[in-house]
Amino acid sequence: MRRLRSQRGLSQEHLASRASVSPRHLSFVENGRAHPSRDLLLSLGAALDLSLRERNELLVAAGFAAAFRESALDDPAMTPVLEGIELLFAHAEPHPAILLDHRWNILRFNRGTIALLTWLGADPAAMLAAQPLNILRLFFDPKGVIRPYVLDFDAIADGLLARVEREADVEADPAMRSLAAELRALRGPCVAYNERGAEAPPVMAPFAVERDGVRLQWFTMLTTIGTPLDLTAQSLRIETYVPLDQRTREVMAQLAG
Repeated sequence: MRRLRSQRGLSQEHLASRASVSPRHLSFVENGRAHPSRDLLLSLGAALDLSLRERNELLVAAGFAAAFRESALDDPAMTPVLEGIELLFAHAEPHPAILLDHRWNILRFNRGTIALLTWLGADPAAMLAAQPLNILRLFFDPKGVIRPYVLDFDAIADGLLARVEREADVEADPAMRSLAAELRALRGPCVAYNERGAEAPPVMAPFAVERDGVRLQWFTMLTTIGTPLDLTAQSLRIETYVPLDQRTREVMAQLAG
């Protein structure tokens, strides 16, 4: 508990306040002089902003049963979630929208994604069949179907790497740390990218691709479930692509047929 508190930069008093427990009792728990109850562990997990998976691990380590289930994506209980995802997919058309898990693996994508990947010369059906299909590996792979067409790759890659490494540290997830190391190797030597000089800095990094003289550009948004009580539900994120210009809107409408 002390290690988790330290990782998040919380003092004992601050954590005790957030978990509605006295600093004295929290000190006893951290020193092993008192055994925490199941409810206290859940309160501490919430106060530490642990993921549901981490809260389950905390409970099991203390000898309690896990509190949160992990449902399959096609479980009937996930039906409202899938309906919400399909709603976002439809709203994004004809632009891409992709369903990802917490390790950036692609679970599903909409017709706009199929259209874009096909335009880039890929086979979307074959790609999705080759599970696990990781969107970051696709982006970073020099021989992949995406990177050769990406403009300002270095600037985008730096931001993505920083995010993945931060997530790996926060979640203490060996798989994410391995992914971050793999992406850094795929990234290759850093190449200085153009600075915008005296121009006003952009409010986000655009994602732009160009093929045969046609440039398409979007900014991306990540959507998550607001109040998940299931490990799978918490892990899901929907990446939607919002067009930045009329040309992108027109081309994607044409690709959608």
